[in-house]
Amino acid sequence: YLYSSLKVSFRLTIMSSSSPDNDNSNGNILVDYNTTDYRGFVFVRHVTHGLVLLHCTRKPQKGHHFQLPGGHIDEAEFLLAAQSRNCEESQLLHAARAGTARELYEETGMDVRDTLERLEPVVLRSTEEGNGKHKYPFAIKSKMFFRLNVNDEDFIQQSGGGLVGPMGSDGTHLRLRLSVEHSGYTFEKDLNRASDMLEKHSGGAGSKALRKAIKLGSF
Repeated sequence: YLYSSLKVSFRLTIMSSSSPDNDNSNGNILVDYNTTDYRGFVFVRHVTHGLVLLHCTRKPQKGHHFQLPGGHIDEAEFLLAAQSRNCEESQLLHAARAGTARELYEETGMDVRDTLERLEPVVLRSTEEGNGKHKYPFAIKSKMFFRLNVNDEDFIQQSGGGLVGPMGSDGTHLRLRLSVEHSGYTFEKDLNRASDMLEKHSGGAGSKALRKAIKLGSF
């Protein structure tokens, strides 16, 4: 019940701030992206097999570890958001969706760039809990988190080189086109275990976000 109430409240806020009646035609950028490194990450969850976690072996200081798809939100994404959104939170949400979708495509080949609404903001706290460090309900500091529910059709359908199947025995028929940053991927159904597996990624922010989402019933 708590999560349902928060989710409804959050959706009403976003709908109000991004409705056509509130469109911004002057393109004023309200998000200070020059002094803050905003990033977007996505919990990709297959309806049957669980969360998609990317395996990284290219950061010797961290050792082998798992990551969420996502990364830096580019300036172009903030500029585009400013053309149609006239409040700071709505601009940030729109830019973060676009940036996260781009990173997801670059890192896995999954393409939701034309269906950004599929990236659902993960509510991590009530608006009353916001403060200077955690200003938005879908963010931890400058890192935004989304949820994407997928099925087999969202994976790479065509044949060809460079396609990789999952580590382990789940979903072996599914293929992704991984970036050079990652050596493989796995599915994890146990959300608490997935949180443990993400401890070394991005300062543990993904792990922390997942634990908060579990506590609120977001998954």
